[in-house]
Amino acid sequence: MSVALIETVAEAIAEDRRVEFRGFGAFRISERDPRRARNPLTGDEVWVERRYSVRFKPGLKLKKAVNGAAHGSG
Repeated sequence: MSVALIETVAEAIAEDRRVEFRGFGAFRISERDPRRARNPLTGDEVWVERRYSVRFKPGLKLKKAVNGAAHGSG
């Protein structure tokens, strides 16, 4: 995959634009609200800031290809 393509997709996602490749899938930003959590080692309460992550939703053609390959028919 081209470095320029990856950079272009990353920039679009960072600008909160949805990026879709027809048949393959779509990338979008997902936001997690700030929250209180616990440190698993100490049990102390900590504050977790708002976070953003990239979500991928596979397209129908990709799903069919993967499911077909997983069952030996693809």
